Amino acid sequence: MAGENFPILIVEDNIALAELIRIKLVKAGYRNHRIAGTGRDVIRSIAEEPPTLMLLDYTLPDMLADELVQKLADDGIQIPFIMMTGHGDELIAVKMMKLGAINYVTKEGNFANKIPAEVEKAVRHIQLMQESAQNLALLHESEATFLALTDNLKDIVIMADGDKLIYVNNGFDPNISRIFHEHSNIRKFLQVIPCANLALILEKTLLDEGSNSIAEEVQMGCKQYPGRWIWVRSFPVSNAGEKSLRKIVILSDITERKEFERKILETIIHTEEKERKLFAQDLHDGLGPLISGIKHFINAIENRSTNEEVRSLATEAKKHCEHAIDETRSLANDVTPAVLEDFGLVRAIEFYVAGLRKTTDLIVVSVFEYNCKLSPLKESMMLRVVRELISNSVKHASAKQAVLKIFGDGGIFTLDYCDSGIGIQNQKEGEDGGHGLRNIRNRVASIGGRISAGNREGAGYGVNITIPY
Repeated sequence: MAGENFPILIVEDNIALAELIRIKLVKAGYRNHRIAGTGRDVIRSIAEEPPTLMLLDYTLPDMLADELVQKLADDGIQIPFIMMTGHGDELIAVKMMKLGAINYVTKEGNFANKIPAEVEKAVRHIQLMQESAQNLALLHESEATFLALTDNLKDIVIMADGDKLIYVNNGFDPNISRIFHEHSNIRKFLQVIPCANLALILEKTLLDEGSNSIAEEVQMGCKQYPGRWIWVRSFPVSNAGEKSLRKIVILSDITERKEFERKILETIIHTEEKERKLFAQDLHDGLGPLISGIKHFINAIENRSTNEEVRSLATEAKKHCEHAIDETRSLANDVTPAVLEDFGLVRAIEFYVAGLRKTTDLIVVSVFEYNCKLSPLKESMMLRVVRELISNSVKHASAKQAVLKIFGDGGIFTLDYCDSGIGIQNQKEGEDGGHGLRNIRNRVASIGGRISAGNREGAGYGVNITIPY
């Protein structure tokens, strides 16, 4: 930035001293310079070609340096300068530093030899200031673009710096933005938000001092957003040279998407249940009678044959047919339990639990306070959920006892299950625990239900399911 690209104005009424300074600058490579001996000369020179830097003597024939700097400032002109002051004028130097001087040089000894080094320092300082100004302009431009984009989004975008909110757009709820304009402090902002669920979510994301990103889907339970699903994303943003992290939190209303997913899943499961029923019917009405017919033929051979060996083989074959008939009935009942269709969910669970006593040591304690009526599809799903939970307790948890509670109140069906097993070892937050439990979650979600599952203190693994009816 030296030479012709860095014009310097030497403001010094001592012609000999000004010439000496000029020579030192030329030797250092600064050839673009002019000399002014008075304040009026400075103003006239700046009007013709503003310099990048001034070397400014304090005492001029027509005005003092502080008067000159103030006059330029009144005209909207601010030019970086190095103050040149006489010996013993340090107080004046400090005063000029407050007015914007980059540095000062005391006029004593061979002070002119110091000028090139001071100018070099000033050059670096001015370069940094110009780069900072350019970066700041780019930042403002980026922020303006960001704000223009987010103002038209349906998502709520929140920016925070420390404990202070710096931006909240309207998004899907303009009330949140209105509260921000009244309360920029995060804690006061959270206290005023009418939805307690949303306040808890924002407290978790905005006040978290960690540097991890967060992404989760949350179903709201407050009256402001009844049943609405919100996708919460939090991104920490670090600023160069700053210890604190800025946070950007984005809240997206994904209720329509979740409802669409639920309907797709419900259709899949409904089709699956329909196919199960048809398969069970085919077993009962098709394969069952066919095996029974084979059994009758074998019975006829057994009764009419005089060959003892043939009669013995027929007797053995008849036993296998009877076993096949029993297995076919059992399979058809497992696929679509007749007791569920005839007597409902509670009797079907009791029937299943009674059958467990013949094959396992697991003791299931059942508590039913259930007088409501779920749809056939929901009852079928809940029976399959109970079977899956008990099967997991037997196969994976080494449980000796399980407690199953089912009750309905206030339009909500609740199923709570907990075993005495080992639970899920080393379970991480957000893990479902396996394919079976993920399948249960999907089934519950498809019918608009909610589920919480995990290891329970002092017990094994527990699952709580609520479904509207």
